Amino acid sequence: ALRQRIKQVASYDKNTQIWTTKSIGFEDFPGVEALGRRFSPEGVAAFETSRAAHRRLCDMGMHTLYSGSSSVPSVGAAMVYLTCAVNAARERKSKMSKMVEHAKALKGSTKPTQIALYEMA
Repeated sequence: ALRQRIKQVASYDKNTQIWTTKSIGFEDFPGVEALGRRFSPEGVAAFETSRAAHRRLCDMGMHTLYSGSSSVPSVGAAMVYLTCAVNAARERKSKMSKMVEHAKALKGSTKPTQIALYEMA
């Protein structure tokens, strides 16, 4: 797919193995400036924003949830997932806080390293 996109604006020399920009008029190539006028700055910014959002969702582990569209069901599903993830994290924090308090109450039977691990978690 990338090679096809590059072929629209550049030609490949097999001898030197280098891509060079096509000349204006070569194979109906309008020039880089004409290609640049096809896209508005707002469109480029919107595209970059959507790619950044997609990357953040993938970094959070939401590969299957994000289907590549910004439709209402996709965004809604992502919001439900994130809400559930936040609630689960709060529950884990609450449980670990209770375990720390319980471990501190049992001073004789709980090792300091165990208490430190509970506090770190």
